[in-house]
Order: sequence, then structure tokens, then C-alpha cells
Amino acid sequence: MQSLYANGTILAIILTAIFTMKIKSVRFLLLYPAVSLAALVLVYTTKTEQMCNIGAFLLGFFAAGGVLQLATATVNDLFPKFKGTITSIIMIASSLSNYTILSAAGQMSASNVMVMNIVITIIGVLLAVFVNLRYGTLLANADQG
Repeated sequence: MQSLYANGTILAIILTAIFTMKIKSVRFLLLYPAVSLAALVLVYTTKTEQMCNIGAFLLGFFAAGGVLQLATATVNDLFPKFKGTITSIIMIASSLSNYTILSAAGQMSASNVMVMNIVITIIGVLLAVFVNLRYGTLLANADQG
């Protein structure tokens, strides 16, 4: 499963780099977490070896394949005067969340870890919907400021 996850991640990085030349990165911030959510729910509900293997690849591709970098690029588009500061804040938040979530997961059963991942991904999808709906307005404000 680790190899499938890693292969999904590598493939996503390559394909996303190509796709973002034609499609705005903000659109991937909705698509990738939405597909990740579907994969998590399928793995959680199906619980077969084949679904775990498929889920490992899909999660590698859609959850680990550059979403942090896409988020950073999107926020830098919206706040071009503060790119360094924003990048630092995002990376610090990522590190803190990794520590916090992994610490919490260490105290949970595997099933509860999956549920926690599903809940966090739902929040991510909802935030991505909001950002996608507001992106045009926010970008126009960034260009004016």
C-alpha cells in the first residue's frame, strides 16, 4: 500500500504541474479533497484488500500530490505583496496540524482515525467550495490593492 500511495503522489505531482498550466490551481483545491473524501469513505465502508489498495493510490494522488503547494500558490495569488509571510504561515500551520493530528491519531483506534480523516476532509472540501466561489472577487480585490 505504501508503494501505491507513493506512486500516486509522484504521478499527481507530475500531472498537476502539467494541468495547472491550463487550469487555475484553485480548482484543484476543490477537486482533490473531494476525490480524497470519496476514497476515504469507500475504504472505510468497503474494507476489502482491493479497496484499500485502490484507496492508497487515490489518497496518494489526491491527498498528498501537491495540495499543500496548490494552497500556497492560491493564497500567494490572492496576497501577492506578502508571499514570504504567507508561505511561512502556511508551512507553520501545516507542521502544527501534522503534529497535532498525529498525536491525536496515536490515541485512537484505526476506525476512529479514518472517521477523523473523513471529518477533516469534509471541512477541507467545504473551505475549498468557499474559496472557489469567492476566488474571482478576492483576486480582483488583490489586483486593486
